[in-house]
Amino acid sequence: MAHLFRQKCGLSWQVSPLDADANDIPRDGDPSTGSVASSQRDSAPVILRHRVAERSEGVWILLVPRGLRVRVNGILDRTGIRVLRDRDEIVAEGAGRLFFSTEERRAVIPFPETAEPTFCARCRQAIVPGTPAVRCGCGLWHHESTELPCWTYADRCSGCPAPTDLDGGFRWSPEEL
Repeated sequence: MAHLFRQKCGLSWQVSPLDADANDIPRDGDPSTGSVASSQRDSAPVILRHRVAERSEGVWILLVPRGLRVRVNGILDRTGIRVLRDRDEIVAEGAGRLFFSTEERRAVIPFPETAEPTFCARCRQAIVPGTPAVRCGCGLWHHESTELPCWTYADRCSGCPAPTDLDGGFRWSPEEL
């Protein structure tokens, strides 16, 4: 799930999930989710999710109301629309400094009934719907149970350098800047 990092009073960074298809960024800097009223949309930037396919995460789009000054990665937005990428910095009037991120924390979930049949990226056995599994950010699925600890078997995903620590936080945060 995509999220925003925002700095509270110049101290630590807080994470606000973007768990709706429309998320406004009010002037006070607290992103709220859900259906965005047209009056809010006229005064605050809005982050929208556009799904390319039914099951895809889609792309995230920043809409900026006319007359509002917003910079993305230091560049003043003059078009009013921008496709966001992981780690984009957003500085909006009255909302402060934010960072957009698409990084997801990994969790063990039941393999979805509606998912395409697939094989574990580590052991190559089929993953049956309902089986405890982890989906990496690279898209690969791994078993994760006492019998088949495929995700935590190694400290990296079998297809990319993503760490397999289920208790860890985000791999990146603005504190690194």
